[in-house]
Amino acid sequence: MLSLQAPGNCSSAKNLTEHWLSRFSLLIAVLLSLGVSASLSGTVPLLVQSAPGASSTGHSSGSVSFSTPSAAGDTIVLFVRFGGATIVNVTDNQTGGSNTYTSVLGPTQWGVAPEPTDRLAQVLVAKNITGGSKLTITVTLSGSSTHDTYIAALEYSGVDASNPVNAAAVGTGTVSANGAPTTGNLTTTVANTKLVATSWDSNESYTPTGNGSGYTTDTAAGINSISGGSGWANLTEDRTAAITGTWNATASSSPAVDQWVIQLVALRPAGSAVPVITSITPASGPIGTSVTLTGTGFTGASGVSFNGTRATTFTVSSDTQMSATVPAGATTGKISVTNTAGTGTSAGNFTVTTVPVISPITLTGKFTEADSGTTSVSSQTVSNTGFAIATGD
Repeated sequence: MLSLQAPGNCSSAKNLTEHWLSRFSLLIAVLLSLGVSASLSGTVPLLVQSAPGASSTGHSSGSVSFSTPSAAGDTIVLFVRFGGATIVNVTDNQTGGSNTYTSVLGPTQWGVAPEPTDRLAQVLVAKNITGGSKLTITVTLSGSSTHDTYIAALEYSGVDASNPVNAAAVGTGTVSANGAPTTGNLTTTVANTKLVATSWDSNESYTPTGNGSGYTTDTAAGINSISGGSGWANLTEDRTAAITGTWNATASSSPAVDQWVIQLVALRPAGSAVPVITSITPASGPIGTSVTLTGTGFTGASGVSFNGTRATTFTVSSDTQMSATVPAGATTGKISVTNTAGTGTSAGNFTVTTVPVISPITLTGKFTEADSGTTSVSSQTVSNTGFAIATGD
């Protein structure tokens, strides 16, 4: 496996990323010609769709709707701006029951007196969604919002279904005192994370060209101001962090950004976490038994072994559950699961049992009666193929 690591100088790591990526395909071709296998850890998460939503001051909820049905296993990231309240509930109209949304960053208070200081921003994530429904997501507050509520919803595929967020960072300030919007630094621990950021501007003046260096503006997530601003209330952007290292996010201060907050999350790619096996069901059985494994990191599993003997049949149901058939030649021992990030091994053993084989029983003598079973008599030899005890002299 080829592993690209960030140099000690974080700034240099980011500057070199584009240089490495532009030459990566050539590097792969050279390595393959030499018979060397090369791979990155995890597949880069991909943006599937985005949607904007807005609700005016004084309302206690807001909603946002996607235009197409979401896919099973995807991840939804919500950036929410509101004021003077707390988020008490986030639900959607998923058939069979709402997906679960968890706060991963914030609420972050922003604003500097004499301007309002009760503005808030928060990021929530729904992992491993059910899929199949065209979702409308509703954010409910603890009371009436003191500012317009804005919501940017983004759906990504290829995100780790168990631990979607690798790191997060935030920054607040004013252009006059702090310059253009900039987050603090975060450190990615796996390659190919997707960095997703949203900056909110008190003047609501963002334009599509306000993205930071190395980032791409998500124009579909841009929310038109509903309070007289000249542009968008937000600047939502993303980029791929191809190598591990320290990263941040920035946005432009043009044309009229004043007070700002910017939040950044790093989405962990699927297959970037080593599998963890937490339970084995059943814990014993003969060759051919279907064994259910529960744990994390099963997405992208490339192999399952029983005490070193590779299973020829296995099925990944989700990132947290899979099944495998005990292969011929397997012996009692640990079960291991392998993906692109490495191999995880069970804490306990799976016991391989043998199926008892009952050979025909031959009894010799004179018999007058058999309690049960199928009995045949030839001369003075009795062959009993049942489990009965024959009686006689």
